[in-house]
Amino acid sequence: MVITVEPNPVPWTNIAVDGCDSNTPNRWAWAQNLENKGSQAVTFTRRNNYFDGSLANFGTFSLTLSPGEKYTHATRWCSGVNADHTFRTDWIGTTASGSSVTVTGPEVRLLDH
Repeated sequence: MVITVEPNPVPWTNIAVDGCDSNTPNRWAWAQNLENKGSQAVTFTRRNNYFDGSLANFGTFSLTLSPGEKYTHATRWCSGVNADHTFRTDWIGTTASGSSVTVTGPEVRLLDH
């Protein structure tokens, strides 16, 4: 599994981010690109998001990628602190044969404005 992000570093933006308000005016948006380069389908059921090295939140869902398949996940984040930050997503699931898999995404640098 290969994960890339675009762009990296991520510039500050003023676009709307769900769950953010005037207390979290620092916002970023980027794409996480996953590609299954393996020989088995992989079903992801959880994403762990890390902000500045600490687990910030997680989400459960279902995403299956067949061998060779690609998926782009639009990502948005906000913070009340105007500074550079880091962000990473780990994707957790199982292969078609039932083996557990965790794919650690690249660290993304979020730039202040």
